[in-house]
Amino acid sequence: MGPLTPGLFEGIDAVVNRAGPFAGTAEIAGPVAACLAAVTHHLDVTGELAVFEDMFGQDGPPAPPA
Repeated sequence: MGPLTPGLFEGIDAVVNRAGPFAGTAEIAGPVAACLAAVTHHLDVTGELAVFEDMFGQDGPPAPPA
C-alpha cells in the first residue's frame, strides 16, 4: 500500500483497518499516517507485534479537543 490522498480522513471520526496482512497495510505512509494527519482515531485489528511497535512509534502528544 502506498501513500494515501492527503485529507482523505478529514471529518471522519474513526477508521477501522481490517485489511491484512497488516505488516503491508499499516506502514507509515498508509492509514495510520493519514489518520494522524486528520486527527482521526485508528483501530487496527492486527495481532502482529511489528505493526504495534510501528504504530506506537508514530504516536505523539494528544490532539486538542474538537
